[in-house]
Amino acid sequence: MKDPNGKRISKVIDNISMAKKYESKLKTKILESSLLGIKTVPIIDEVWPKYLEWAKDAKKSWKDDEMRWEYHVESPLTEKKMDKITGFDVQRVISYGLVQAYSQVKEKRSKSFCPFLCSHFSSIFSDIA
Repeated sequence: MKDPNGKRISKVIDNISMAKKYESKLKTKILESSLLGIKTVPIIDEVWPKYLEWAKDAKKSWKDDEMRWEYHVESPLTEKKMDKITGFDVQRVISYGLVQAYSQVKEKRSKSFCPFLCSHFSSIFSDIA
């Protein structure tokens, strides 16, 4: 079977009934993308490199974004589709970042650092979306 770009798609499946179900799903997906223009939703791991490429050109603080992605955002949201990320997920990442900030900062900085971290996480999510 070929996708709309002409690339051949093949997969080995042990059971004939499962193979037929897979083939019908694949045909439906191909028709949706070619005729109706429906595309699948990307996962956040696919979007992040594109965002970082844009941020390197457009933002002076792209290194901060990259650091926060690696240390706080990447692991909780890995393999999550963009349309499945909820406000709860974002809040969980922000809360995790606050806990990390409080534990690292302790006596060295004032607690006003943490609201900045919240706003920075929120801006990253709004830029990506």
